[in-house]
Amino acid sequence: MPRLSRKTVLPLLVLLLGLALAFVIANSRPDPQPEQVPETAPPSVTVTRVEPYSGTVSLRSQGVLRPRREIDLLAQVGGVVTDVAEGFVEGAFFDAQALLLQIDPRDYENALSRARARLADARQALATERGRARQARLEWRELGDPEANALFLREPQLASARAQVEAAAADVRQAEIELQRSAIRAPFAGRIVSLQADLGQFVPAGAAVATIYASDRAEVALPLSARQRELIDLGELEQGLAVTLRAGGSASWTATVRRVAARVDEQTRQLDLLAEIAAPFEGDSPLLIGQFLEAEIPSRPFDGLMRLPRSALRPGERIWIIDGEQRLRILPVRLLQSDDEAVTVQLSAGQGAALRVVTSYLARVEDGMAVMVGGQGADS
Repeated sequence: MPRLSRKTVLPLLVLLLGLALAFVIANSRPDPQPEQVPETAPPSVTVTRVEPYSGTVSLRSQGVLRPRREIDLLAQVGGVVTDVAEGFVEGAFFDAQALLLQIDPRDYENALSRARARLADARQALATERGRARQARLEWRELGDPEANALFLREPQLASARAQVEAAAADVRQAEIELQRSAIRAPFAGRIVSLQADLGQFVPAGAAVATIYASDRAEVALPLSARQRELIDLGELEQGLAVTLRAGGSASWTATVRRVAARVDEQTRQLDLLAEIAAPFEGDSPLLIGQFLEAEIPSRPFDGLMRLPRSALRPGERIWIIDGEQRLRILPVRLLQSDDEAVTVQLSAGQGAALRVVTSYLARVEDGMAVMVGGQGADS
């Protein structure tokens, strides 16, 4: 058997020693122990306690005051203006049936006199014809013929005379009307916007002499969006819906809505509520036509309302509440009204108890997640 050389034995010994050392190290290492992961504290939230209530919400709108009735006052007969009322100036108020302007009445007085003369002649002719008809009947009886001829009895002539009287009487009435129309009077109590005629001016029949509007009532068109219209019962407007109007100050006026515009605006898709104001130009704070007004319109009654800070409303019309087990719940609501400071929402059916509503922000939210109430807001 050949003998191993020294150069062959040494590498084998080193290899055996390395294997033995690796075996000892592998068997002497301790078993791994499970690492304790520190528990993370639940996120802290700030809440406010809110008690649901039943009531209405105030819808916001705005509009411009305009006359309820505005017309061009026309001259129904022509002539020269011979007199004007002292208050026939722009901006002046007037009473119903007040004389505003007088057209020269002499031509119409003369026409009335001639018409009365023709009526007198027609009545005389009728009386004469009646006498002739009576005489004709007497003569016919003396002849002894039971059947009288209508022409012999002058019946056509009598009918013509009666018609002449009626026509002459109609001419008198027409002349009286035209004479009355020479005095231009206000058809209602109102205010003068502008003048188109003055003293000494010739005014043809049918020409406008002034633009006027009625002062007993004014109105303002209040546009509502589709969402706002859902909160009002438009079918109940005939009974009257009271709205509050303001012009930017402390003064307020009450208007009544009984009707809506005939159609939705094609550009804005809004529908106008037409609010009427009684006696708008009286009192300590009279309104002005063209004045901008802001309106508060009450909705129909709702149950389960809550008024919350704007920070409490989440995207998709949801709020976060904390239940009795300190867990966060995502609750859908219906947004009814919003302003710069707060929102008014309606809870779903069955939600009537007081709720703790989260007002702070969380980056990650899951329904049912544990939270810690770190701050308590004032009760709403």
